Amino acid sequence: TNEAKLGYEELATMYNVDMHDYPNAIKTYEEIIAKYKKDPSVLYSLLSLEKIYESKIFQQDKAIESYLRVADIYAQEQDGLNALIEAENIASNAPKTWVMAMSINDRIQARAPHSEAAIKALFSNADIMENKLGDQVKAKAIYSNFIAEYPAHALAKEAQKRIAGMTKK
Repeated sequence: TNEAKLGYEELATMYNVDMHDYPNAIKTYEEIIAKYKKDPSVLYSLLSLEKIYESKIFQQDKAIESYLRVADIYAQEQDGLNALIEAENIASNAPKTWVMAMSINDRIQARAPHSEAAIKALFSNADIMENKLGDQVKAKAIYSNFIAEYPAHALAKEAQKRIAGMTKK
């Protein structure tokens, strides 16, 4: 019933906000997700889980996972794309999750080809390859692909500069 759903939401919020009892908040949010599928409360619960994992118990991998769940459930909606973008932001800034960030960028490109988000995702993959993973050969290839696909984009000039900088080294 709607009353039961509201009760779960209140309980989760109480555990999370009032009591800082994150294990029980996580458990209650997961129950909401399992019981109510695509109800708006599921989106709220997943985003709440992400915030707990990212900023309260500092489990970046679980925060990313929460966003990826949003992306899967809301695959055809803007919320799904937004979740991928947020997951990529966490993954590209957290140590040792750069390969995951690249995978998320690939999903962004597949979900919204030629959008500004996809363009930034492609450039981000080249940047990660160059600066985080240290593979200049692959980075040059990605930058070159970027320039070929988006020659008029402002980041194309930056890609050319980076290729030139790698060539000088």
